[in-house]
Amino acid sequence: MYTKCKEGKHPLKEISRTSDGFTDKVIRWCPDCGAIVIDMESDGRVYPGRYQKMKLTVLCKEKIHNNDI
Repeated sequence: MYTKCKEGKHPLKEISRTSDGFTDKVIRWCPDCGAIVIDMESDGRVYPGRYQKMKLTVLCKEKIHNNDI
């Protein structure tokens, strides 16, 4: 379940999108490990983590540290 997440390949799901007319602020969440990131999209390009870099949950951090995933 967490194998892809450990490799940095999170199956991100879009949970929110807001627009100022020029750019979109997109909140994405990983249903496997609970990580969240807030990206910017403009002209069809994604700027990962522009508003907030990916943050892992405490549980996910513990599993990675203990090599449980």
